[in-house]
Amino acid sequence: MCQFANYACYSGATFAQRARLYRHRRQNGACEIKVKKQAYSVVLIAALLLAAGWFAMEDGFGRGDAPDGQALEREPEQAPEPKREYVKERVQEHMQASHQDGGAGQAEAEAEQQTEAKQQASPVPLAFKSMASGVEKIQPLRSLAKSDIIRTIAYGAYTFVVFSLPEAADSMERWIGLKHDNIVYRIGTIGGEAYESQIEVGSIELFGQSYIRLTGYCGASCAVEHYIEVKDGMPVPLLFLNAHAPARAADWNGDGVNELIYEEGMPLDVVLIQRREGKLVYASVGQALHATQGVSYEDGERRFVLYNGQGERHYRITDEEHPTLVPE
Repeated sequence: MCQFANYACYSGATFAQRARLYRHRRQNGACEIKVKKQAYSVVLIAALLLAAGWFAMEDGFGRGDAPDGQALEREPEQAPEPKREYVKERVQEHMQASHQDGGAGQAEAEAEQQTEAKQQASPVPLAFKSMASGVEKIQPLRSLAKSDIIRTIAYGAYTFVVFSLPEAADSMERWIGLKHDNIVYRIGTIGGEAYESQIEVGSIELFGQSYIRLTGYCGASCAVEHYIEVKDGMPVPLLFLNAHAPARAADWNGDGVNELIYEEGMPLDVVLIQRREGKLVYASVGQALHATQGVSYEDGERRFVLYNGQGERHYRITDEEHPTLVPE
């Protein structure tokens, strides 16, 4: 055991301690050898640390200025892979492909516009379909309470009654009926409570004869209309309409007879209503013209206005038997 190795070489060791160590060395030289080995290990570690520090300094100075103004010679480094040029080429390829795709999409859109323009420049036949009248069955209200009557409207020899129905799903809804022999015959809904003062009764010439039109509102852009006749004091309904605004009578085909026309939807569409062989039929001008930006009707000019990317295009209807939109 080299129990004295830690302090025997210390400068503050006593003489007795050194004497004991001397005797021990003479008896067993192992301690001295071990102490020397430990010293050699310390020296070796220090040398390795110094070498590592030198190489680190050399690496750092090799990229900049050498110490004391002396340049350190290093082997030339291998040129890095030109990654930036590669990325640049890839970006250019992507942009070129995107441009080609965008060009293809633009070309396709232009082709569609040209096709649409050709179609709009050609006569377009209107496709009329059968139309449901939407009218309700006339019902007598024999037990209508006076408290449910909102107002009465006198029109010629007829009296129309605006009322509410306690059993209705919406208590704010208003109804209208024709009074005959002290019995009110319910015709149908006529709008909401907020618009009950705006309910109107008037006449309109349609399909070669006169009808009574009852008009009400269920909102700022919600019109309710009933077209009826009165026979033997009883209401005979022809048509019920619910659109953005009241319909209007117009001779849109130039045959000298008024038909119905109304506008609805967004983009705006124009719907035409005729009566053929006693039945109502309708056709959409917007659908016929593929009006993606809307269409309207000018009463004074008796023509339809189609809105598209190029501006406006005007149409008139010809051929009474087979109404066709013809561009001007």
